Amino acid sequence: MQGSSAEKAFVQPSSLGEEVIRLLLGIPKFQRQKAEEINHLKGCDIRREIDILAYQLMPDHLHVILFVKREMDISIGEVLRGFMIACTKACFFLGIAESSTRKKPLWERGYHDRKLTAKNQLQSMMEYVHDNPRRLFLKHQNTDLFTIKHAVMKAGYEFDAIGNIHLLDKPLHAVHVRSRFSPDARNEYMNNCILEARGGKILVGAFISEYEKQVRAVALQEGLSIIQLTSLPFSDFYKPMGELFDLCAEGRLLLLSPLSLSASPDKVKPSAYMPRAQQNPYWQTQRRISRAECVTLNTIAETIAN
Repeated sequence: MQGSSAEKAFVQPSSLGEEVIRLLLGIPKFQRQKAEEINHLKGCDIRREIDILAYQLMPDHLHVILFVKREMDISIGEVLRGFMIACTKACFFLGIAESSTRKKPLWERGYHDRKLTAKNQLQSMMEYVHDNPRRLFLKHQNTDLFTIKHAVMKAGYEFDAIGNIHLLDKPLHAVHVRSRFSPDARNEYMNNCILEARGGKILVGAFISEYEKQVRAVALQEGLSIIQLTSLPFSDFYKPMGELFDLCAEGRLLLLSPLSLSASPDKVKPSAYMPRAQQNPYWQTQRRISRAECVTLNTIAETIAN
């Protein structure tokens, strides 16, 4: 990682990194040539049309966005396996992976892939891929803020935490806009939350409903800090995404993931929380939050704030 600032950060590839990039950018041409060979030998009419839309080589991983232009006779998994094998051969050819005492594989087993089908998802992912050097620079500059802290205790609850842990030491104010509020009561409650934050309290909540998100947005626009609860466990190498990443780097965010509710003061059932799961350590599990988890997180927010 090089560069004098986060905005100027970039990754300078090693000789192996340059070869990995060369092989990656060669995937479209290589697959077209393989299709032509198969068509010539078997008299078929198959197409292997792939484009590389974006990529970013990092010190210990690689981001790639592939676009399959039409249905192919092989899977993307086969294409990636071929690419990874070619990179491994290049690694050994360059004499990097082999030593007198051990062999270190170039790739960890498996990889994370996902289809980009939602509206604006492709653009968001391309921005994320290109933003990786800046994010890594900020992470190196703020190591403590991006280190997952385990067994953090507050009001009888145990959490995994990432962000500014010192926010827990300040006065807290829970944000929970109830559905039974009338429009006038709701507006009064939301305004009061902002006034409490302006007065020095840290807003804490799951920020699930649209009204809670509005309170959160106003607080952040005014440069205030928040504590946000999530029902998702943190994977080993979890980093906040999008806006949350920058808030974390600025010390204005603390994310809390409850580990066990069995010792909670209100005796909420532990089953309301999904325990830490075996998952890809480089990717955070994504899933829809349940109503029971919403109720539980709001209860926790109010308890720790009081």
